[in-house]
Amino acid sequence: MILYAGLAFVTTLITTPWVARFMKAHNITGRDVHKPIALDIPEMGGISYVVSLTLVWVAAFFLLGNLEYAAVTCVLLLSAALGAYDDLKGMSQMKKLAVSMVLGVPLLFLVTDTTINLVVVTVDFSWVYYILVIAGVSACSNATNILAGFNGEEAGMGAIAAFSLAVCCLILGIEQSQLILATLCFSLLAFLLFNMYPAHIFPGDTGTLPIGAVIASSVILGKMELLGVIALLPAITEFFLKLKIRFSGKSYGPTRVVRGRLHPPPYLSVANVLSRTFSLTEKTLVTMLWILGGTCGLISVLMSLLMRWN
Repeated sequence: MILYAGLAFVTTLITTPWVARFMKAHNITGRDVHKPIALDIPEMGGISYVVSLTLVWVAAFFLLGNLEYAAVTCVLLLSAALGAYDDLKGMSQMKKLAVSMVLGVPLLFLVTDTTINLVVVTVDFSWVYYILVIAGVSACSNATNILAGFNGEEAGMGAIAAFSLAVCCLILGIEQSQLILATLCFSLLAFLLFNMYPAHIFPGDTGTLPIGAVIASSVILGKMELLGVIALLPAITEFFLKLKIRFSGKSYGPTRVVRGRLHPPPYLSVANVLSRTFSLTEKTLVTMLWILGGTCGLISVLMSLLMRWN
């Protein structure tokens, strides 16, 4: 696992600057609106870790012979393709949510257990479980896509959730999902070196959709769905808050920056609640979000210990 994680880190570290230069040369950029001077930053940087993870998981599939790596690679590429289309052509959030229902289809061929362990009780959902797989991958991919917009937010939150769940896998002895999550974590950490404040590249939907899709896939295949929900709770909360306003947050306008402090628009979101409650800079807000994600990750690890003891 260490070898695969290291390979994912190094490959992403090498490819990210190249992707940034390519996107800049082709004017595929986004405005960094939370800075005194709004610069054009290369977009679709998530391609770097999508390529890296694809190479690593394809190698794992051929070397280890487990179909789970092939299935998760399919989910990764499908979600990245959807994100790339949205980055280049544009798509409403509701349409994106509907189309993303196809992302979990590759996992259906590997589902053999339709139960969910809720620690105190295990519930068999029978055929409904297959619907939950489709809905879960779609919701999680869109959740990590929605909880975004600040330097280092998406990659950092994704790395924290992936690391926490990889530790859960170690505790529970789930090898395949552990490899998937560890490689995702290290790949995102390599990307974060270029994406953290002040960002030199943005992941774009090409990069944010796969984070949630891959994490959801790994917890489904590893049969630790409850732990995945806990680790992704900030993103899932964001998803339902945005669903309440039918994903129309852009109509309220962007977060304003006055003397370096964030002044959010008047609708509920995880970031807006924090920046409205406290006087925060972008860097401090992202740090608080990382702490929130780390707290949820720690709870998921503690829950995995309870599962093992039970």
